[in-house]
Amino acid sequence: MKMDRQIQLISDEQEKATALRNVLTEYHPKVELKIVENFQQTDIAFGKLLPALIILLLTKEYNSHMTWLKKIRVAKKFNEIPVFVYNELPGKNEMEELIRSMQEG
Repeated sequence: MKMDRQIQLISDEQEKATALRNVLTEYHPKVELKIVENFQQTDIAFGKLLPALIILLLTKEYNSHMTWLKKIRVAKKFNEIPVFVYNELPGKNEMEELIRSMQEG
């Protein structure tokens, strides 16, 4: 079961993840956003519910976006969930696109 207002934020830097969460919840206050640091935590973040959107915010060199995307796409339950990928905090244009996608969902 996929929930419309739930977003999973996967990040390797807590401070940047918190900043992004604060901006997103300011523009979209009814969203429930969970921050996880590793793939194993994705299963417990929302329990049996699936997020409507996944955001990868991976800033450290050793974290590969492709590795994360493969893990997400191999897991059948996550396969059709939209994924936004960033290697730094999104700028104004990217943030507007992300917020627009949240409002359409």
